[in-house]
Amino acid sequence: MSLLGFLLIGGYDGIPLGELKSLFNSSGFSYNIINVYDRIVIVESDEGLIDYVIKRASMTHLGGLVIFTSKPVFHEISEGLKNVNLSLPKGSTFSVRVKRVNVPKSYVDVSGLERLLGSIIVSKGLRVNLDNPMFKFVGLFSKDVFVFLLEKESVNRGAFIMRRPSNRPFFHPSAMETWLARSLVNLVESRENDIVLDPFCGTGGLLIEGGLINIRMIGIDISWEMCKGALRNIRFYGLWNVDIIRGDAAFIPLRYFSRIVTDPPYGKDASTMGRTHDELIRLLLKQCYNVHKIVYGSFKGSGVENIEKALGFMCENSFEVKIHRSLTRNIRVISR
Repeated sequence: MSLLGFLLIGGYDGIPLGELKSLFNSSGFSYNIINVYDRIVIVESDEGLIDYVIKRASMTHLGGLVIFTSKPVFHEISEGLKNVNLSLPKGSTFSVRVKRVNVPKSYVDVSGLERLLGSIIVSKGLRVNLDNPMFKFVGLFSKDVFVFLLEKESVNRGAFIMRRPSNRPFFHPSAMETWLARSLVNLVESRENDIVLDPFCGTGGLLIEGGLINIRMIGIDISWEMCKGALRNIRFYGLWNVDIIRGDAAFIPLRYFSRIVTDPPYGKDASTMGRTHDELIRLLLKQCYNVHKIVYGSFKGSGVENIEKALGFMCENSFEVKIHRSLTRNIRVISR
């Protein structure tokens, strides 16, 4: 077991931490969360957990091995690094950078701290190489703690930007942004051999994000146009672990599926085919007696909480994401 550190992105009403915990649960690794300092999470687990999280997460910046922690004070940071054995080959090259975590620029001299840390590491027999270092050190400076990591992996945020809905062959304005879609897929805690269903698949955004991390996905939509468009998008990314069915979410034509992740229609750009949003949720949940977990999008002010309770579901978590001035998306995680 190793001490691991993860840096989350900011905002999104707790979804980054919820996503990370869900990935811990689905990874198969045993773990123990030691501390959560705002956007910094320290966990005891196998080092392989870092690779698992970074390959799947959308709301985590990076992960690494914790070298030491201290109070966010220069002299204590300096002593902490001096007293630690880095256990790295002499002559190895390195880079070091410091990231402010929810503190203003005036709170810490980042360049000065980087120079201090770099000089101590050099005194331990390593050489600076900012362009192509063998080892990357990252200091996370928050108001409560300083965490010094040997960075192992970082999330490629550019890949999510490249997959934005507007960059796909088939686009609809109601489509969810890629990083939020990926986080919903992760929140459902899919495991090997699970079949994950999106009964309101629309343009296929959730199916794409699940398919890209090797989850078996099945999408349903009542609209032929959406089904054909989603299929175009799925083929565009070369995904063969995703299927599309033209059907009605009120009468799901499948006998087995273990988890659901979906974003039912709501808002001015979405069509509900004459049913209210709450009615769509009620018709869907009535069919989900054997489903382990459901993650779905609703909106602030809907009546879905009462529907969940009436049908025997428990809300494990909910998050609010503001879409625009008149619409706040409510992401709900429910189970029996």
